[in-house]
Amino acid sequence: MEEIKIINLIQAKRYIKNGVMPIRLEISKYTAKPTYDDDVLVFVFNKEDTVEVWEKWKCRTLV
Repeated sequence: MEEIKIINLIQAKRYIKNGVMPIRLEISKYTAKPTYDDDVLVFVFNKEDTVEVWEKWKCRTLV
C-alpha cells in the first residue's frame, strides 16, 4: 500500500469531510521555517483512497 502524507490542515480536513479518512497521524519536524515549536501534525492517507479528492483539490473544487 502506497501512502501519502499531508501537512496542510485545510486539505486534510476536506479529505476527511469528503469521506477519506487518514490511516494514521504522525508528529514530524517542519524544517522550512524552524521556530521554537516546529513540530507539525502529519496526516497519512492511503494513496488509492485519495485519487478522486486529489483531482478535486488540484482543480480547487474540493469543498
